[in-house]
Amino acid sequence: MRFNSALFTTFLFASAVLAIRRRGSESRLLDLVEKATKATSGVEYTHNWAGAICRQDTGTIVMVSGVIAVPDMSTVEAGSVASAWVGIDGDTCKNAALMTGVVFGKTHNGPFYQAMYWSSPDTTETPENITISAGDVVRLTVGALAGPTVLQFTLVENFSNKQSAIKFQNHSQELCGQNAEWVVINYAEEGIPFPNFGTATFTDASALSEGLIFGPLEATILEIKQNGQVLTSVSVDNSSVTIKYL
Repeated sequence: MRFNSALFTTFLFASAVLAIRRRGSESRLLDLVEKATKATSGVEYTHNWAGAICRQDTGTIVMVSGVIAVPDMSTVEAGSVASAWVGIDGDTCKNAALMTGVVFGKTHNGPFYQAMYWSSPDTTETPENITISAGDVVRLTVGALAGPTVLQFTLVENFSNKQSAIKFQNHSQELCGQNAEWVVINYAEEGIPFPNFGTATFTDASALSEGLIFGPLEATILEIKQNGQVLTSVSVDNSSVTIKYL
């Protein structure tokens, strides 16, 4: 029987999309293993998120942005998928979330890369007018303006090939504006292997709240932990979040 690599690529990518959708249908996208304590110095362990999250009870976060160099998937295990996202909410907010990112992985036909939008309760889209390759420098931005209906936008800008994709949508379900995140997401719990992506760094990481711009320096660090093993190492500073695969 001839192997249909294109069909396998489609199936694998669709599996990743479905994994995102299943996570999105839950009350929280973030799946905690251990909450931060004094002993862990502000580090939380999760099944699926590695990176940094800022939490504000005031609910005033209206925009989040970050720039990432897309990891090279040429040497990872075939069949593995991960993704890098910036987003508003997805943790303490039980009602809504807005995220944009890049999905990256590898099939038996080679590596693939795809920009993606996600908004709750269950809207996932892949823009067709932008291409992503390994090493591309990409800015990811999400934002929302309150009103009778909420105008939300997601923006992907590929600085390497000068392409961009933006989506505006009127959404009746308001965001909580409580979380800003810069994360790599793992789909191992959906049966999809987590690839060794090396290092993924969000630079120029920033969020907007009440007219003020802030960075991830005071954010809670999220590490992925599975079967008792920590799979990532995260560090932050004023304007960057670095996620290393261990």
